[in-house]
Amino acid sequence: MSDVIQAPALINVSAPVPQIVTQTPPEQVAVRILETSQVETERIEHIVVHEERAGVQIIAVGAQGPAGTGGGGSTIETYVAGQDIGGHRVIVTDADGEAIYADNTIAAHANAATKITLGAALTGDDLTAQLIGRITEPSWNWVVGGTIYVGTNGLMTQTPPVSPAVFSKPIAVAETATRVLIIQEPPIML
Repeated sequence: MSDVIQAPALINVSAPVPQIVTQTPPEQVAVRILETSQVETERIEHIVVHEERAGVQIIAVGAQGPAGTGGGGSTIETYVAGQDIGGHRVIVTDADGEAIYADNTIAAHANAATKITLGAALTGDDLTAQLIGRITEPSWNWVVGGTIYVGTNGLMTQTPPVSPAVFSKPIAVAETATRVLIIQEPPIML
């Protein structure tokens, strides 16, 4: 596999196998010549890096480690409700780490990790929410294949947000009318 790195002037290396060590400003590259300790820095225009992959040899097999917590990467987490929160609503966490409704009219929620609640909770109670993966809710009626966005007050919508919303952020995609796949996409500021 070859990669071309762009920069301003040409490098000439006549030693065995050059190895790019660092590229500080884009116009300078430090090259270490393998089998020597010589390092040269020159201005370059292109460097073609050719990569050859060697085989892998297993030299020892270790013992199985202990099982991780949460079932090996669970995306369902528990939060303390910072307000009364309904089920299957979009939340973010506030400065105290408590769950509050996500709202596309609040700029501070744009880059926050959004989650969908799996049940309701009163202020101060534990609340479970899911960060990624699939959720099925029989009362939903989504347009299949459509993007679902963060709305106001924790609601989800398939209508792309417009002003007075300050951002548009996909939260899920409808796989069926009653099942969504939660996604984490960056927001678009409006």
